[in-house]
Amino acid sequence: MKSKKLLNILDLKSEADGVFETENWEYPDYLTDPSQLISFQSFAQYLEKGIGPVNSGEINNHWKEWEDYDID
Repeated sequence: MKSKKLLNILDLKSEADGVFETENWEYPDYLTDPSQLISFQSFAQYLEKGIGPVNSGEINNHWKEWEDYDID
């Protein structure tokens, strides 16, 4: 989807040059601040400066990665 079409669907007014979309990234555990992760640093750099490609880090956002943290 082109960025302008997405922005129109979301009813956002912007002069964005592009859109970054991902389903996989390195998600912080409860002891880690998101700003410490390469994925969040890379997302921020892309948003702020348009510098890519985005580094998703060690992909761990699938629910199976977090089974040890499930609370019954």
